[in-house]
Amino acid sequence: MKVITRKLALTICLAFMLASATPALAGPPLVMLDGAGGVGVNPTAWITSSTTDTSFLDGWINKPSVAMWYGTFSEIDTAFSAFGLNFGVKDRVELSWGHQRATIENGPNIELDSFGCKVLLLKENDFDSPFVPALSVGITYRTNHDIGGSGSTDDDGFEYYAVASKVITQFPLVPMILSAGVSYTDAYQRGVLGFNDDDEDFVYMLDVAWVVPLFPKQKFFHAMVPGFEYRSGADYDNDWRDADTWDVFADFMVTDNIIIAVGYLWNGDPDSKNRVGFGDCPFFMIDIDW
Repeated sequence: MKVITRKLALTICLAFMLASATPALAGPPLVMLDGAGGVGVNPTAWITSSTTDTSFLDGWINKPSVAMWYGTFSEIDTAFSAFGLNFGVKDRVELSWGHQRATIENGPNIELDSFGCKVLLLKENDFDSPFVPALSVGITYRTNHDIGGSGSTDDDGFEYYAVASKVITQFPLVPMILSAGVSYTDAYQRGVLGFNDDDEDFVYMLDVAWVVPLFPKQKFFHAMVPGFEYRSGADYDNDWRDADTWDVFADFMVTDNIIIAVGYLWNGDPDSKNRVGFGDCPFFMIDIDW
């Protein structure tokens, strides 16, 4: 059962990749694993589809963005799939939902739902200052449908976060995307292994990417966004320690509304006795902004 549980965990850690960029440079944030606008597991501060031509009801509701993910963790014989969506309200609030499914060879499947709300406190370049980043706070509620709560392990939990994001246009050659934040969570591997009933920990997030023009005058593949992502592992008082997560990726702006991404992530050693990690995983994602 322990081996199966570790396999389940591995799957959900799959979706890491860059989704940060302002609409003027590279389209909206991507729909991350939890459904929020951001990277794969790290949210960014920007609100999804926060442009006047992607809204209705007199600009109150931004049209939704949706994404589908797929990846495989060969070391634990697990395939991962996910679907997420989000939309903005008056360019200040973002509501999101994400559903993840881990399909384990010769084992039970696991499903996880996430519901989120993000509030934009500062817009990028507020106060007419080119040095002000976008700043948001948010909350994510996750529920695991296949990990029954028992002992010190719950089947649902909350994560709270603050994140700042900025496009640095003064970076040499091409614009640089920088996003960093901190979250406060009780989740074991983002909820795949359940939630800690007695303790929480701070998790640190970092995303760095560059907006590289490909065919800027064409309708298709006008830009690429390569980069990397980092998320520290939670460390709880009960001697549980999640492995840190790194990933590299490349997002391709197929059109103004469609982004595809490929990447590779590392999430520790599945055989480690010191940290709960799940190995490495190639992944693919398609994001559509309506």
